[in-house]
Amino acid sequence: MEFFTWHYGEGLRTLLEIGHNYLVFIFHLFSTTTLLRTLLSPWKRLYQQKTNPGFNLQEFFERVSFNAISRGIGFIARLILIFCSLLTAATWLIVWLVLLILWIALPPIFLPWYWLAKRDKALQTENYQLSDNKQIKTALETIIKSPRFRFIVERLGISSQLTNLDIQNLDLDQLTKKPNPASSPHDLIKTLWETEPQLKTLAKANKIESSAILSACNWYDRALAFQTKQKQFWKLENLLSKPGIGYDLAYGYTPTLDRYAVVMSDPNRFYQHLVGRSKAVSEIERTLTKQVEGNIIMLGEPGVGKRTVVYELAKKIYEGHSLPQLKLMRVLELDIVSLLTSSDVPASKATLKAILQEAAAAGNIILVINNIDNHLATGDGRSDLSEVIIQGLTDTRVRIIGITTPENYHKYIKRNAFVAQHFEAVEINAPTKEEAIEILQDWTAVLELRHKVFILQQTILETIEKSDKLISETPFPEKAIKLLEETAIYTAQTLNQKVVLPDFVDELLSQKLKIPLGELTAQETDKLKTFDELIHKRIVGQDEAVQQLAMSLRRTRLGTGVQKTLGTFLFLGPTGVGKTETAKVLAQSYFGNLEALDRLDMAQFQGTEAIERLIGSITTQEPGRLVRMLSDKPFGVLLIDEIEKAPQTVNNLFLTVLDEGYLTDAFGKKISVANKLIIATSNAGSEFIREKVNEGMAYDQLRDALIEFILKEKIFSPEFINRFEAVVVYKPLTKDQLREIARILLGEVNGRLQKEHEISVKITDRLLDQVTQEGYDPQFGARHLQRAIARLVEDQVARKILNDEVIKGEEIEIP
Repeated sequence: MEFFTWHYGEGLRTLLEIGHNYLVFIFHLFSTTTLLRTLLSPWKRLYQQKTNPGFNLQEFFERVSFNAISRGIGFIARLILIFCSLLTAATWLIVWLVLLILWIALPPIFLPWYWLAKRDKALQTENYQLSDNKQIKTALETIIKSPRFRFIVERLGISSQLTNLDIQNLDLDQLTKKPNPASSPHDLIKTLWETEPQLKTLAKANKIESSAILSACNWYDRALAFQTKQKQFWKLENLLSKPGIGYDLAYGYTPTLDRYAVVMSDPNRFYQHLVGRSKAVSEIERTLTKQVEGNIIMLGEPGVGKRTVVYELAKKIYEGHSLPQLKLMRVLELDIVSLLTSSDVPASKATLKAILQEAAAAGNIILVINNIDNHLATGDGRSDLSEVIIQGLTDTRVRIIGITTPENYHKYIKRNAFVAQHFEAVEINAPTKEEAIEILQDWTAVLELRHKVFILQQTILETIEKSDKLISETPFPEKAIKLLEETAIYTAQTLNQKVVLPDFVDELLSQKLKIPLGELTAQETDKLKTFDELIHKRIVGQDEAVQQLAMSLRRTRLGTGVQKTLGTFLFLGPTGVGKTETAKVLAQSYFGNLEALDRLDMAQFQGTEAIERLIGSITTQEPGRLVRMLSDKPFGVLLIDEIEKAPQTVNNLFLTVLDEGYLTDAFGKKISVANKLIIATSNAGSEFIREKVNEGMAYDQLRDALIEFILKEKIFSPEFINRFEAVVVYKPLTKDQLREIARILLGEVNGRLQKEHEISVKITDRLLDQVTQEGYDPQFGARHLQRAIARLVEDQVARKILNDEVIKGEEIEIP
């Protein structure tokens, strides 16, 4: 009975819809309406116009004859297509009427269609009434057997670990107590993970959080919606998404343009779904329909997805979903680089001019020029084609979409008011993390096919989190897509594995960036536990300062605090007590080498140009030194020496850096400092420190008193002090501590001598006393120790080597 209800109800309505839709599609396919409207138009817009003044009989007859022949060819071709469309429509009507008669007279032969429709409907309408535990258990059993559940457990990587789930003994009172007893599959799957013992255990063992489950559910929903749309081939939306074969007759030839252009309207390029950019696409559509100044300059950082937006525009136009004024437009990307390399500049300009004239004559061209700034100004690596491009901008028959970055737009285009006035700027912002997740899910099928791997949902989430935190020079989505593909390659080729696990993302990044990531290794755990001792191998004394640093770095590595950087510290203390040396030790021990240390001496950044020297100058178009440091080495230690000498404007700049975790350069670009350990040093209050240490003041009291003194003297503002995670006070060194530093420095000298000459210096108490005595200066701490060692030890060893007075393996004793 259910079959007959469907057959003469919903099924019959679908058959009638199919008949109507295919009839509409036939006339769309042959472009019948357009052919009738342009029946007497010239063939491919080929016609001649009078160009010379005066009357010439021969020219007149040639022109009239050419135009008549062009219209005649167009008329015959269009008439043939119109006849074909009518014949095809009549044939379809006969076929459809036969189907309709069979449908009414012989229902059983359409049973397979009914079963397919019933299955698809069940997939699309998974909503359940949950008024009691029995209904809930029935719904859960249905969910477990569904394609949705199979998809989710596979994407979470636990399908092979699942055995029979225990549905009968679940505590389901939480669902029956809900105000609304109806529940979606998402609710039921969440309930399963929260109540079913095996799933709870697997989720904990595989570190599956609720966000991963929900994201996998949404992934399935989007995939199902796409598949459902594809299956409903008879829907007008699907049928009319292919352009008609007769439309092309209404527009002109573009032979020269076709040689140097890529067709962005090619449906084979539409494998990506646009996520979160519909507003930008709509803005571009509206601008392109303007009669005047209908050209676009698309602004966005490299990797933000500008070309993807253009592809979405091309897709909308191709499928007939764009604004009516853009119907049948062709979106072509002009390869100016190929054009320039094929001939000299004058010839290239002539070719470009011909291309723009062809595009205008064709009447349906949207021209895309990538890196358009390269061709609108002079300079290194640039070819100034602005004169020709401006001619194209002023012709309303062709539309141009230029792609560039905000920096290059302001640097090369906006300055030229005549060029800028013909463009409307549309800014393309990076997608959010949630949107980036959807983009990666769409890319997963491509990457899995390309590299023969299987990518888990947790891996996608880990890729988003780590690329957001650790990759600052490239925005979403490109940085996430590249990282996921690199991880897929690493999994397949280096690890020889088939499943891309989230840990592999951390492994790859840790190797590339040379920073510890992911699960703590036993070696790293031991290092973190004994970080104080590690620092003390180079830093003598300063126990409280070292302890404070070690605690902060442990918190950062273990992720137990909310951090916008790896750490921010203000080191206060006299000269030569180990402030700069501590920064070097941190670079060596935490990041692996001294090259991870960048140093800014604030004594060099004085006057009105200090800010420009740090963040860059719009006037000179040069990047600043700090910007270059952060861009070249986004990971490491940033040492800001003698910060008390910085002018107030520079301090205000660092206020933002410390507070927000990023720097904005002169061109408006944000540079992240999230992966920098920022250390500022200052000698401010040195005498105050000496005085209080001599009085025997405890460390905590000393730090508080010093901060109060600095604020009172207005050396730093309270806002500036409060931006640092910790203020670390270094005490003056005692003579015994200097002696220990001398031992460390002499040990380093021996290391170099052993490596280069296979000799060493005997470190005696007398030598230590000599070095300490000569290098001791209460005012400059350990600064003079190096000089003392150079004079007393290194000079004497050098003479002995030059005079052949030493042999390999000898331990030299300094008199």
